[in-house]
Amino acid sequence: MSPPSRPIDLTCDYPCPCRRGRLQRITLTDAFGCDRCQHLFEVTEQGTYLEQIVTTRPQRPRWRWTGKTWKSVPRRDPLHKFTTLELFGLLLGTIVCVLILNQAIANNLIYGLCLLILLIVIPGLMFWLSYRQ
Repeated sequence: MSPPSRPIDLTCDYPCPCRRGRLQRITLTDAFGCDRCQHLFEVTEQGTYLEQIVTTRPQRPRWRWTGKTWKSVPRRDPLHKFTTLELFGLLLGTIVCVLILNQAIANNLIYGLCLLILLIVIPGLMFWLSYRQ
């Protein structure tokens, strides 16, 4: 069982969750900067989580303070990985595929079944590529 999280006090001194540096508060903000790795962090959700501001990862890493150490907090929102453009493309592709499938089934049953299998495999492959770690 993990220890309960404690609110992050903006006046306290904390270790960096990424390296061996120390977090220093950035004046007039709810943010911290590390003196060693130069990463920037912001305090989110009523002072419960510390989240890295600039990152190359698709999701910003975040941590909670236990009183002694930082514990990584995984994100559980699966739609967070999709951008608006990707969702729009997926919706547009689905509409086009349904229209093509409708025409194919009306003209030829074998062609329609092959197209249906193709339309099941391609979206499955897209989701697998999007969600793999």
